[in-house]
Amino acid sequence: PEDVFIGQFQKMADGFREAQSRLKELTAGVELTANQAKKLQLELDTAEVCSLHFQSVANQSRFVQLRDRLLSSSEAKEQSKIISEILKVLESEKQVAIRLHEIQSRESRFGFEATNHYFYIPIDLAEKVLNVVDLIGKYSR
Repeated sequence: PEDVFIGQFQKMADGFREAQSRLKELTAGVELTANQAKKLQLELDTAEVCSLHFQSVANQSRFVQLRDRLLSSSEAKEQSKIISEILKVLESEKQVAIRLHEIQSRESRFGFEATNHYFYIPIDLAEKVLNVVDLIGKYSR
Protein backbone atom coordinates (compact mmCIF):
# COMPACT_ATOMS: atom_id res chain seq x y z
CA PRO A 1 0.00 0.00 0.00
CA GLU A 2 1.11 3.55 -0.77
CA ASP A 3 0.92 4.79 2.81
CA VAL A 4 3.12 1.93 4.04
CA PHE A 5 5.71 2.63 1.32
CA ILE A 6 5.76 6.34 2.14
CA GLY A 7 5.83 5.63 5.87
CA GLN A 8 8.82 3.32 5.57
CA PHE A 9 10.85 5.90 3.67
CA GLN A 10 9.84 8.55 6.19
CA LYS A 11 11.01 6.27 9.02
CA MET A 12 14.37 5.79 7.29
CA ALA A 13 14.72 9.54 6.74
CA ASP A 14 13.88 10.24 10.38
CA GLY A 15 16.21 7.48 11.58
CA PHE A 16 19.23 8.81 9.71
CA ARG A 17 18.40 12.37 10.81
CA GLU A 18 18.24 11.22 14.45
CA ALA A 19 21.48 9.23 14.10
CA GLN A 20 23.25 12.26 12.67
CA SER A 21 21.95 14.45 15.48
CA ARG A 22 23.07 11.91 18.08
CA LEU A 23 26.54 11.66 16.53
CA LYS A 24 26.83 15.45 16.65
CA GLU A 25 25.82 15.43 20.32
CA LEU A 26 28.28 12.69 21.24
CA THR A 27 31.20 14.36 19.47
CA ALA A 28 30.52 17.96 20.51
CA GLY A 29 33.47 19.32 22.43
CA VAL A 30 35.71 16.33 21.64
CA GLU A 31 39.19 17.44 20.61
CA LEU A 32 39.98 16.04 17.19
CA THR A 33 42.91 16.29 14.85
CA ALA A 34 42.23 17.96 11.50
CA ASN A 35 42.09 14.53 9.85
CA GLN A 36 39.67 13.18 12.46
CA ALA A 37 37.46 16.26 12.13
CA LYS A 38 37.38 15.80 8.35
CA LYS A 39 36.43 12.13 8.73
CA LEU A 40 33.75 12.97 11.28
CA GLN A 41 32.28 15.60 8.95
CA LEU A 42 32.17 13.02 6.15
CA GLU A 43 30.26 10.63 8.42
CA LEU A 44 27.84 13.38 9.41
CA ASP A 45 27.36 14.36 5.77
CA THR A 46 26.82 10.74 4.76
CA ALA A 47 24.09 10.29 7.37
CA GLU A 48 22.46 13.54 6.29
CA VAL A 49 22.60 12.65 2.59
CA CYS A 50 20.99 9.28 3.35
CA SER A 51 18.26 11.05 5.29
CA LEU A 52 17.74 13.55 2.48
CA HIS A 53 17.52 10.83 -0.18
CA PHE A 54 14.94 8.90 1.82
CA GLN A 55 13.04 12.12 2.55
CA SER A 56 12.98 12.90 -1.16
CA VAL A 57 11.46 9.50 -1.97
CA ALA A 58 8.82 10.03 0.71
CA ASN A 59 8.13 13.56 -0.54
CA GLN A 60 7.84 12.59 -4.19
CA SER A 61 5.61 9.62 -3.40
CA ARG A 62 3.41 11.73 -1.16
CA PHE A 63 3.19 14.41 -3.86
CA VAL A 64 1.93 11.89 -6.43
CA GLN A 65 -0.56 10.50 -3.93
CA LEU A 66 -1.88 13.97 -3.09
CA ARG A 67 -1.93 15.09 -6.72
CA ASP A 68 -4.02 12.06 -7.64
CA ARG A 69 -6.40 12.75 -4.75
CA LEU A 70 -6.72 16.36 -5.89
CA LEU A 71 -7.55 15.31 -9.44
CA SER A 72 -10.31 13.01 -8.21
CA SER A 73 -11.78 15.48 -5.70
CA SER A 74 -14.72 17.69 -6.63
CA GLU A 75 -15.28 19.35 -3.24
CA ALA A 76 -13.67 22.80 -2.86
CA LYS A 77 -12.96 22.41 0.87
CA GLU A 78 -11.25 19.05 0.31
CA GLN A 79 -9.26 20.45 -2.63
CA SER A 80 -8.06 23.36 -0.49
CA LYS A 81 -6.89 20.96 2.23
CA ILE A 82 -5.07 18.77 -0.31
CA ILE A 83 -3.38 21.79 -1.90
CA SER A 84 -2.19 22.91 1.53
CA GLU A 85 -0.63 19.47 2.06
CA ILE A 86 0.93 19.54 -1.42
CA LEU A 87 2.54 22.91 -0.67
CA LYS A 88 4.08 21.53 2.54
CA VAL A 89 5.51 18.56 0.63
CA LEU A 90 6.89 20.83 -2.08
CA GLU A 91 8.52 23.12 0.49
CA SER A 92 10.13 20.09 2.13
CA GLU A 93 11.41 18.88 -1.24
CA LYS A 94 12.83 22.32 -2.01
CA GLN A 95 14.74 22.31 1.28
CA VAL A 96 16.02 18.78 0.55
CA ALA A 97 17.41 19.89 -2.82
CA ILE A 98 18.99 23.03 -1.35
CA ARG A 99 20.69 21.05 1.39
CA LEU A 100 21.89 18.32 -1.01
CA HIS A 101 23.33 21.07 -3.22
CA GLU A 102 25.22 22.54 -0.26
CA ILE A 103 26.68 19.18 0.71
CA GLN A 104 27.53 18.02 -2.80
CA SER A 105 29.19 21.34 -3.60
CA ARG A 106 31.83 20.58 -0.98
CA GLU A 107 31.92 16.77 -1.41
CA SER A 108 31.45 15.58 -4.98
CA ARG A 109 31.32 11.90 -4.04
CA PHE A 110 27.71 12.36 -3.05
CA GLY A 111 25.49 11.82 -6.05
CA PHE A 112 28.10 9.62 -7.74
CA GLU A 113 27.92 5.88 -8.35
CA ALA A 114 30.71 4.21 -10.33
CA THR A 115 28.63 2.22 -12.80
CA ASN A 116 26.21 5.05 -13.61
CA HIS A 117 28.54 7.97 -13.00
CA TYR A 118 26.65 10.93 -11.55
CA PHE A 119 23.06 10.47 -10.48
CA TYR A 120 23.01 14.23 -10.00
CA ILE A 121 25.39 17.15 -9.97
CA PRO A 122 24.94 20.56 -8.31
CA ILE A 123 23.29 22.11 -11.38
CA ASP A 124 20.70 19.31 -11.38
CA LEU A 125 19.84 20.16 -7.79
CA ALA A 126 19.59 23.87 -8.63
CA GLU A 127 17.24 22.98 -11.48
CA LYS A 128 15.20 20.85 -9.10
CA VAL A 129 14.76 23.85 -6.81
CA LEU A 130 13.54 25.92 -9.77
CA ASN A 131 11.08 23.20 -10.76
CA VAL A 132 9.74 22.92 -7.22
CA VAL A 133 9.38 26.71 -6.98
CA ASP A 134 7.42 26.59 -10.25
CA LEU A 135 5.13 23.91 -8.81
CA ILE A 136 4.66 25.92 -5.62
CA GLY A 137 3.57 28.86 -7.78
CA LYS A 138 1.12 26.72 -9.74
CA TYR A 139 -0.45 25.17 -6.64
CA SER A 140 -0.58 28.53 -4.82
CA ARG A 141 -2.96 30.07 -7.38
